[in-house]
Amino acid sequence: MKIGADKIVHLLAGALISVVTLLLTGSGITAIIAATGAGIWKEWWDSKGHGKVEFADFLATAAGGVLAVGSVKLFGYIMDVLN
Repeated sequence: MKIGADKIVHLLAGALISVVTLLLTGSGITAIIAATGAGIWKEWWDSKGHGKVEFADFLATAAGGVLAVGSVKLFGYIMDVLN
């Protein structure tokens, strides 16, 4: 299965949004909600004639948020265990 470059951009955007939100709020749930909300907003924007609406774009943005928060939380857990 080939993943388009735009899906990678959506994944990275979701990851960036969630990591920044996580750093600002300390809440993983809030960070995931922020990335998911950004994906919803972007598809809404596209639906107004600014692009092509694709559910896969939304999923990629949300997945980026989940993967980034999960990675940060896992890294923190591993560091706690090692120390």
